[in-house]
Amino acid sequence: MTQPFVHLRVQSDYSFGKAASQVDALIKQAVANGQPALALTDEHNLHGAMTLADKGAAKGVQPIVGVKLFLPTAVKDVIGSVVLLAQSEIGYINICRIHNLSVEPGRKPGLLTGDILKAMKMRSLGEGVICLAGCGADGVIGRMLSRGTDNIPHAKAMLQFLPALFEDRVYVEICRNGHPDETEIEVEKQTLKLALDLKLPIVGTSEVLYASLDRHDAYLVSQAVALMKPVVADDDGSILDESPRRFHLRTTAEMRDLFSDLPEAFEQAAAIARRCAFAPSKRKEILPPFKTEGGRTEAEEMEVQAKEGLERRLAAHAIPDADRGRYHDRLAYELGIISKMGFPGYFLIVSDFIKWAKLNDIPVGPGRGSGAGSVVAWSLEITDLDPIRFGLLFERFLNPDRVSMPDFDVDFCTDRCEEVIQYVSHKYGLDCVARIATFTQVKAKTALNDAGRVVQHKDEAGLSVFEVNRLRALVHDKPSDPKTLAQVYAEVDEFKSLVGESKRAGAAYRNALKIEGLFRTSSMHAAGVVMADKPLTEFVPVGFDEKTGTQIAQFNMKEVEKAGLVKFDFLALKNLTVIKHALNHIKATKGIDVDISTLPLEDAAVYAMLAEGRANGVFQFESAGMKDVLTKMRVSRFEDLIAAVSLFRPGPMEMIPTYCKRKLGAETPVYPEPVDRTKPFLEETFGIMVYQEQVMKVAQEVAGYSLGQADLLRRAMGKKIPEEMAKEKGRFIEGATSRGTPDKKAAELFDLIEKFAGYGFNKSHAAAYALIAYQTAWLKCHYPVEYFSALLSYEKEAERKSLIKGDMDAVGVEFLQPDINRSKGRFAPEQRDDGTWGIRFGLTAIGGISAIDGFLAEREANGPFTDIFDFCKRGASHFNTAQLKSLASAGAFDCLAPVKNRKRLREAVVYLAKNLPKDNGTADLFGGAAEIKLPRDIDEVAEDVDSVVIQNEFDAVGFFFREHPLDRFAAPLHQARARRRKAICEYMLAQGKAQMQNMTVYGLVENIFINFTKRDRQPYVRFDLVERGDRYALNVFSGRGKLGSIDEIKSVLKGASDERKAVVVVVDLALKEGGEIYMSVKEIHDADAYLQAIPRKESVTITLDPRPMRFDPDTAASIAQITEAAKSNAITFDAAYQQLSDIYSPLTNGLIETINSLIGELPESDDDSSHHEIRYRILHPVGDEEYRFTVCDIAPTKRFIDGQLMHAIGTNIGVVGVETRVM
Repeated sequence: MTQPFVHLRVQSDYSFGKAASQVDALIKQAVANGQPALALTDEHNLHGAMTLADKGAAKGVQPIVGVKLFLPTAVKDVIGSVVLLAQSEIGYINICRIHNLSVEPGRKPGLLTGDILKAMKMRSLGEGVICLAGCGADGVIGRMLSRGTDNIPHAKAMLQFLPALFEDRVYVEICRNGHPDETEIEVEKQTLKLALDLKLPIVGTSEVLYASLDRHDAYLVSQAVALMKPVVADDDGSILDESPRRFHLRTTAEMRDLFSDLPEAFEQAAAIARRCAFAPSKRKEILPPFKTEGGRTEAEEMEVQAKEGLERRLAAHAIPDADRGRYHDRLAYELGIISKMGFPGYFLIVSDFIKWAKLNDIPVGPGRGSGAGSVVAWSLEITDLDPIRFGLLFERFLNPDRVSMPDFDVDFCTDRCEEVIQYVSHKYGLDCVARIATFTQVKAKTALNDAGRVVQHKDEAGLSVFEVNRLRALVHDKPSDPKTLAQVYAEVDEFKSLVGESKRAGAAYRNALKIEGLFRTSSMHAAGVVMADKPLTEFVPVGFDEKTGTQIAQFNMKEVEKAGLVKFDFLALKNLTVIKHALNHIKATKGIDVDISTLPLEDAAVYAMLAEGRANGVFQFESAGMKDVLTKMRVSRFEDLIAAVSLFRPGPMEMIPTYCKRKLGAETPVYPEPVDRTKPFLEETFGIMVYQEQVMKVAQEVAGYSLGQADLLRRAMGKKIPEEMAKEKGRFIEGATSRGTPDKKAAELFDLIEKFAGYGFNKSHAAAYALIAYQTAWLKCHYPVEYFSALLSYEKEAERKSLIKGDMDAVGVEFLQPDINRSKGRFAPEQRDDGTWGIRFGLTAIGGISAIDGFLAEREANGPFTDIFDFCKRGASHFNTAQLKSLASAGAFDCLAPVKNRKRLREAVVYLAKNLPKDNGTADLFGGAAEIKLPRDIDEVAEDVDSVVIQNEFDAVGFFFREHPLDRFAAPLHQARARRRKAICEYMLAQGKAQMQNMTVYGLVENIFINFTKRDRQPYVRFDLVERGDRYALNVFSGRGKLGSIDEIKSVLKGASDERKAVVVVVDLALKEGGEIYMSVKEIHDADAYLQAIPRKESVTITLDPRPMRFDPDTAASIAQITEAAKSNAITFDAAYQQLSDIYSPLTNGLIETINSLIGELPESDDDSSHHEIRYRILHPVGDEEYRFTVCDIAPTKRFIDGQLMHAIGTNIGVVGVETRVM
């Protein structure tokens, strides 16, 4: 039988840019080739070792774990590679140790320097490791010999040195990939002679960089991207390559032909594979021991800490003595299970670092996931929710009938999460703690970008940056649902059209497909941390983060757990940081210390705010859909928040209307039979099974399941395996009938549970997140200045800042513009001269500005800047030119100039920052004391018009913080019947209208592109209409309504977008199922032109003299008394005004009705669509003062009012003046 070949020098895409196939593709090719084993030897990393072990074993391919590292040589500037293979478990551990040393911070990655080689020898790190060193590819021996025959002694010395490290496990590698040149042939001969002289065995290899020949183009493109060098493509997209050399996983026949002259080298590859007998595999969990007090075991320590902690909790929450027995019983039950399952150490470790964080004033979340259901966790301060009060179940977290590792995900403050990880690292040992690796893949947009940069067509140039960006812009993928390039090509007609427009676009697209999906880089997982009882290199390969030097286990999240390491998630939650800073602001502004953890959960004002949908900045409830749920539900209790978190997901969303109706009394709750046993657990959700815990409790109470068994039932229902479900149904019915439920009712209940279990939510998780939501809502409701200041400081998205600005306007909190003398790094509350509080803009929120500690230190040390000259002298050096321009555009220098002229300030500060040290002129600058000569074109420059100033502010900070371009249109367009989309939708839903025609909306234009209909490929324009606080896409088809051609439509929209001008859009609306609104565009107008074209309406103010009016005696006496008191200064004029206003406002005495009846007799106007306003005022003279009281704000009518006619009519009824104003 023919001996199959085994490849020993194989690289995958984990070599990042140097190879072009994933590990599973290499394994599949090995299977196709009939090769029984495969080594993986990526360049200075072992990321793929566990994948190789798992997938190789599953496919019947023996995994051989290896790595390619580099050796320095005695030849100047020459290094070369060696391949290290794990022969045994100790060999694998030693490879991990060697690799770890070679990638330490400050080293050239993968280079085995002299000190490392010395350590390897002293620590016997070569034990169990096979070393291949030779020629071909970048082998160390070949690299030396290629520099000339005078280096033969150096090569010989290297081969003599390596056995000192690896003993009899050194092989001279002869690597061939075909088509050698004369130098390579000669180097191979010299290498073979050295092997013969030194009696070292030889082994044949081929450098494998991809699985099959069709991946050669992907390799060339990846190389081109890494080296930033172009490649040339043919018409079919294939890359033109002058070299005939290929690097695929060759078949046994190909390798035999390649080594026909060296059959022993061919045979040796399989022999080495037979020497290797280890690969990483799944092992039992490993934890570091927890240091206990007084020689107690971990279980005893946990019990002591939990009992003490529970008493503190019961006292803090004022739990009555009569109820405390339940808590003690539950604690004892949980302690027993945790100890039996062997997890006390895990609970103690998590509790320890959480307590340390709290002790060091680092905010910690109340819990996440099912862990909130544990009383032990609550007692140990791991969680902050009382699980008994909220009906949370321990078995949902830790099931005694299914042994699995507990998993606490812990939220920490964003700013200080790293401190907690550092604490853990130092407590358990720096070499015993590491972060987890994560990998970035080349996705659709990146693939287009990379291929677009380097791929050129043989007859045309490559794509321009503009063309690449145009293609990328059509890839509308979401992180949760990424689109592949093939999907985009099939679904987006404009993309397909652009790809077909030119050969270069086609070439770029076809080659982007080839590199899509490859790994590009490795990085550090945002949250995952592993720890062990000894150095991690005994379990997994460990590298380092380039920026921080942090240790990183080189496997992904699931693979480190397979290797036996327990993962702890240290999650950085921005909302905790926001809460902390809001509390700090409250302390600074109000002098109040708020304990956020003890807030009462019954604050009616908070629920009233949420019930109105005012949830911007409220954790978990900021989306439009969530706001809609809050309003429809009319949230009024904490349980509603838990339910909203749980129901607002695909599947259970269909139950939201039922929940709302039942909560509000519009529908009677229905409880499944047997009602007496299901109602106690379903009453809080009005008969709907919302939570997984409810499913478990019903199964326990009705069918006699233990809670552990009920959790297994829930899991089984989630998997929906028919055979397993049939078995469970029989068991459930048997248990239910034995407890008195009829067979039919039991079967119906099981079917109902099965339906709900599929999308039931974890109540423990929902309750924990609802608590954070409540805390943020409470702060927003009661301390808006302090909360918004904190929220803005940690909000990165400009659009969300704009929403917060809208909320600030709604509650009367003023945005104070950036001020170079007053602004801090972050947004902060600031008290104004009148005693009210506003929010001062933070400097780091201005484009491009981040680190300003040096600037703030200068301002603190030497005081505020007196003028622009003083700033340029002391502060400008802390900013670059672009930052200075942004500061000026945002208004930060307005305080330094007596006359506001931002354009002059912007140009002056840039000029002074560059020229101040070498120019000493005499012209006065902005009236300041310092003098310097400015060029006339700067000194005399005129200020920009308001619209440009507003746009410059937007460009500097990303949103309109002072004035919005739509503000000036709001009133006139509202009067012209234009409305916001949300208002129209709410009206349609409230009135039950399925359609509305010729409605008018308005906004700014963004994201314009042309698309094509799927059915008949008709072009249409798609764009975003941006209102204040809302954004939505509209599709515009030519020929509809008053619309022109596609080009005309796009031209109008592009002009509006470029100039940031508002447009008015006339639409027809249709209400679809689920409350979604479809909008059909009929007209698009420039807002200014639209307003000029519509008929103008008039506002008429009618002033009424009360003296002819007849009042009842008491009222007349009161008016006279107030009048006399004001004349004699017995009361202030303000007091008189208020008292008279209270009398006049409700007293119309038929006067207004009389005038309205007279108006009603006037002829119709020429334009019946115009709308006019009438305001009535009452004039009341008191001495030399006149008081004017508005008794009717706005009375719209379709009649045209002639001011002179009304004046004539009113002479006999007390009308003393009519003012007519065109609006």
